[in-house]
Amino acid sequence: MPIDDRLRAGLPTVLDDGDLDVDAALGTLLQRAGRRNLVRRAAYAVGLAAATAVITVVALGLGGGDSRRTLQPATPGRPVQVLDAGRGSAADPAPLSPGAYAIPFLGAADDAPWGRLEV
Repeated sequence: MPIDDRLRAGLPTVLDDGDLDVDAALGTLLQRAGRRNLVRRAAYAVGLAAATAVITVVALGLGGGDSRRTLQPATPGRPVQVLDAGRGSAADPAPLSPGAYAIPFLGAADDAPWGRLEV
């Protein structure tokens, strides 16, 4: 049995009016259901938009101070010098002038990144 036939059959038992126009009552019932569905969808859309806004604000705010930092070094004018293996040893140390030095890691591959040492 289709749903509208069930509704037509059940409306007179629920409503107390003896002269019931079943088609008009069914139309009113379907209009109310349509309005409720529209309100429910609008509330869902508003809630989804609010949740998206909150998530966006939180995601942008979590960076804190990190998002405002620069990738440039603190002293951009200082060149990085290569610390060669022939300079000094543990038995005969050699002095280093202040500055930044690049050194390879012991046992690392030739294409591995170098370390940076500040003196």
